[in-house]
Amino acid sequence: MKNRFLQLVLLGFTSLQFCSCSPKDDGESNVATETNLTAVVTNDSSPPNHPPVTAILANPYEGIPDNQPIIHRARAGEPDAEGWCLAKSTRGRFSVMLPGQFVDTMIKMPTTTGGIGVMHSVSTRNADGLEVTVLHSEVIGKLPEEGPLKGMIQRFKDLGASVNQTEMLFVNLPAVRMRVSAQGVEAEFIHVDATNGSYMLAVQARPPQPDNTSLATDTERFFLSFKIE
Repeated sequence: MKNRFLQLVLLGFTSLQFCSCSPKDDGESNVATETNLTAVVTNDSSPPNHPPVTAILANPYEGIPDNQPIIHRARAGEPDAEGWCLAKSTRGRFSVMLPGQFVDTMIKMPTTTGGIGVMHSVSTRNADGLEVTVLHSEVIGKLPEEGPLKGMIQRFKDLGASVNQTEMLFVNLPAVRMRVSAQGVEAEFIHVDATNGSYMLAVQARPPQPDNTSLATDTERFFLSFKIE
């Protein structure tokens, strides 16, 4: 179970971010529909009974293939005196301090609601087994009725993990902070709801971490440095 839990901690907050907006399996097109990606604007100067003008909202990810990870930068960042780097997502609207050089990526996929889902991430991992990640899940079009958080927590519990969660305000937005423990693995998450998706901040400490006396301090520094831009 330990390996399965580790895999879930690593991959759960990527795949589960779009668990409610993964591609359909019914053979229908997954291309964003006009209903979900259009806005109706009425021109007051139009003749009576003239149909309203429909303007298609811009898709900033036009031409980017679905389900193919894109690495913007690898080993990015300029470490300060303590080894921390300012990480600004290339196409996600956020920045954060990370304890080391980082990878900056994105992946695009269709959603079950006929829109477009794009996940932006910055992450780092050190030799002591500390992994730090921020994911921005952006949805263009109609949001799924249920976000990924509930399913993510349930999957942790199904694997026998203990989950302690607290509702809070974070960067002035509704958020949930979670501590997840199983088989010697400790992880902390902050999930933030936004108008067009969500943000997930994650810290995972694999055992043994014998000399990492600053883990709690580093976790708070990471969380408190997060900014939506």
